[in-house]
Amino acid sequence: MTRRSIAALVIFALLLLAGFATGISEIFVAAFMAGFLLTFALASAIAGVFSLRMGQELSPYALVRGGEVQAKALVGGLFVLPAVVKWKWEAPDGGRHVYAALRWGKKTAAVCCRFSCPHRGVWTAGVEGLACGDLFGLFSLPVPAARRSTAPPALIVYPELYAIPGRPPLPVPSLEYSEKNTVTADQGDSFSDTRLYRSGDPLKRIHWKLSIRTGELHTRQYEMSMDQEVLILLDDSAEEGEAPGAALGYADMATECAAALAYYYASHGQAVRLLCTGGGSGARNLDEFEALYTHLASMEFGMEEAFADWLSGALADLHTVCACHVITRRPDPAILDSLVGVPAPRRPAFLICSAAAAIPPEGETLEEGLRILPVSAPRDILERLGGGQ
Repeated sequence: MTRRSIAALVIFALLLLAGFATGISEIFVAAFMAGFLLTFALASAIAGVFSLRMGQELSPYALVRGGEVQAKALVGGLFVLPAVVKWKWEAPDGGRHVYAALRWGKKTAAVCCRFSCPHRGVWTAGVEGLACGDLFGLFSLPVPAARRSTAPPALIVYPELYAIPGRPPLPVPSLEYSEKNTVTADQGDSFSDTRLYRSGDPLKRIHWKLSIRTGELHTRQYEMSMDQEVLILLDDSAEEGEAPGAALGYADMATECAAALAYYYASHGQAVRLLCTGGGSGARNLDEFEALYTHLASMEFGMEEAFADWLSGALADLHTVCACHVITRRPDPAILDSLVGVPAPRRPAFLICSAAAAIPPEGETLEEGLRILPVSAPRDILERLGGGQ
């Protein structure tokens, strides 16, 4: 029942009392009309509940943060009496939007709406709070779950992917050849291919037979084995007292920085290993990057374990790490203490943070060789991370 129906029932009861008290026929007529209106409204709502059939669609089911998703509600059934169907869409932006449709007859109506997806993650976007009422708004009866359509699959919103310009420096090759992770270079373990001669190439690497046959100088290229990998450590812990909006903003920043770095290295044939408190993923090339990208989209933030405590164990073995990137909220002293000794002449280390009031916008290089890169907005990713390679 609604406030209108309660008010209508009170009026109906007062009219009946007044009619019996005075015996005036006009009052009985008014009471009869009020009773008829209430009966018609209740019958419309009840009939609508048993007649309603609702379907729901979502397109697409996966998209990049900042995009829009279209939701469609299909309201059908045989409505003998006019009824108003009301429902709420649980939007991926965390809000709930109320919609209504007037139904009478058998024709199915499609109601479409578009929702923005401002944050990455896995979201539920479907119809909830389905109810059926009358034309006058006197009654609103919930529709049983058996008559509701099944919710669409979860909507997955990927972090926005930024392509960092340039090419990362090649890691130091291992002493033993391995076919698991190789790149083509001008020097290495085994002959791979040739390219046109460039000024400054050593004469001993010129492929004379091919040069004579083609009439152009060609230089040999080799396949270099890489057993080393880039390590990305992502802070997925919870922060006490953090507002929900701030937590979502940090999760967007952290995953987009990690995705940009992983794509940057994997696109150039360097292995990447992503670790966080809740698990990890890896990619050696672009074919394996999709799984890592999906992991970043679906990973949960808010882990209870302190990131600084977990970080010490994650940095215990660095003999295969050629570069280290740590992504967190701010350069806390406990985190900086855990990173002492990580930077090395052939192993650069970066601390990427979303809040660093004491750090200048261009970043700061500490005495230990650790570079702090503040990234407070998506527009900073290419500028900060591109300049930090």
